[in-house]
Amino acid sequence: MNSLVSPYRLFENDLNSFKIATNIELGTELRNYFNDSTTDFLWKISTHRQTVTQALRFTESIHLRHLKDLPPGSNTLQANQHMMVAQSKIAEFPIFKKSIDWFEEALKSTGAQTIEFGRVFVSKLKANSTVDLHADSGKYFSYYDRFHFTVTAAEENIFSIRDENCILEVDSLYWVNNHVPHWLENQSNKDRINFIIDARLS
Repeated sequence: MNSLVSPYRLFENDLNSFKIATNIELGTELRNYFNDSTTDFLWKISTHRQTVTQALRFTESIHLRHLKDLPPGSNTLQANQHMMVAQSKIAEFPIFKKSIDWFEEALKSTGAQTIEFGRVFVSKLKANSTVDLHADSGKYFSYYDRFHFTVTAAEENIFSIRDENCILEVDSLYWVNNHVPHWLENQSNKDRINFIIDARLS
């Protein structure tokens, strides 16, 4: 097997999403945290994702782990493996550290022995807006699987993966198939907030 391909790709052909675990306590704590207006500045620190990718123009994000620029002279293998992931200082905030620790614990409940995190960020899709149809491809996405933990607005969202509407329940962690065409519509009058976690399980 190609070492760049995650072993959890076995879900890819059969499923569009897969529920892994639920944590109501964490979900409630996160909702309270994001309802506090003093945290609003976190969404404004980085605007790269929504300004570079047209499909994501109605989103905002808080980056806890992100790809960092490769240093000059990096070889092609390093670039292809995308091992150059940096953790932001925001990830050390107690609420985010607690979240990442629980994500690791929940992912290990699948039977995986090790969890290697790629990017981890909180995404906000504005009320009554969409993420356009797209599919995530390339070596980075072949290496990592994608997981979502939904914090708000689950039932009033259409998350369509391969023309199947999936509801990712609040307070729950899901594996999602982001390699195939998918789109999202927030039909609610409140912002949809969820964590997006890229991780390689082995």
